[in-house]
Amino acid sequence: MERVRRVLVATDLSDTAPVLLAQAVGLAERWRAELVVVHVFDPEEYERLLGDTGMPVDEYVDHLRAEMRDALAEAGIGDTDVSVRLEVIEDRDVAGAIVSAANRLGADLVVVGARPRRGLPALRPGVADAVLRRAGRPVLVVPHTSLRVGPQVLAAAS
Repeated sequence: MERVRRVLVATDLSDTAPVLLAQAVGLAERWRAELVVVHVFDPEEYERLLGDTGMPVDEYVDHLRAEMRDALAEAGIGDTDVSVRLEVIEDRDVAGAIVSAANRLGADLVVVGARPRRGLPALRPGVADAVLRRAGRPVLVVPHTSLRVGPQVLAAAS
């Protein structure tokens, strides 16, 4: 693999986001690469929120960006010189939006977390699987078990 200049990490902003982001921050720091943090939200989810709260979309996007910054802070971004860009994308096709962002931004590596799938939904590929198949570039899939260890354990192990 050529020199990594840009690492794109996709986050769902769940409770495991800081651990995934800490891994991506570590990679970006090691390679002195820019880190692009992407969150894709479903327009149907926003429509439900709009119906409940009346929150305008720009305010919702600002809220998501604040959550991304909080997760990055918890991941230890303040202790590094990593350049970070935040991207919030509205799209029903989460994997497609991640791949499109990677193409548009020229990401050299895509980092995604993978959750175990159970029951009938397990028959459909998850976001990580779809990104892996469609990305056309290196993809690091961080398994759910690694994301559950917590940032303190991850830092001690590295």
